[in-house]
Amino acid sequence: ADVVQSLMIHSIIHHIWLNPPMPERERWLTSSVREIHPFWDFEKWDEERALALIATTEWKDKAIARWNKIGEVCDSPRKWAYRSDLLRLIAVHEMGGIYMDCDMFAVRPMDDLLDEELLLMEFRKNNVGEGLIGAEAKNQKIAGLINNILFKPVNRLDGLGIGSIARHQRWRTFPPDFFCPHPRMGS
Repeated sequence: ADVVQSLMIHSIIHHIWLNPPMPERERWLTSSVREIHPFWDFEKWDEERALALIATTEWKDKAIARWNKIGEVCDSPRKWAYRSDLLRLIAVHEMGGIYMDCDMFAVRPMDDLLDEELLLMEFRKNNVGEGLIGAEAKNQKIAGLINNILFKPVNRLDGLGIGSIARHQRWRTFPPDFFCPHPRMGS
């Protein structure tokens, strides 16, 4: 009998832009990702859609309280970044797929990576970043990262801590040029 291998990661790319309007450069970069993934679904997250998704999760009360607290205590650039950190994890956990920062583009289709349990990208050599995260829906590693960010003091939200967690857990990571060239990568 033939064994049918199911894909672990759904063919969805998540982009987040909470502070409209999206600049021309980021619009071009996100459309370039769409061009080489013509059969994938794309989720563009703004603040309204983000809150609607968060309200459906097991973390809804804590996550909405965290979202609001970030808005109260952070200046604009950090507010958008920290809210995006939370949303990228929740979107990937709830729907599966691959989150990509809007200032990145894929150098090749990522279809062959869909059988992975978890995708993490090295931002620099041995430094895992948050710019690309992929997982199957309801991935427990992603759930652990969500819990980590929800229970961390807001004044300590300087990134998700994925790098140290990934190294400690020995999670598989991919180099940045495997996915996308990026002006800040490679140094």
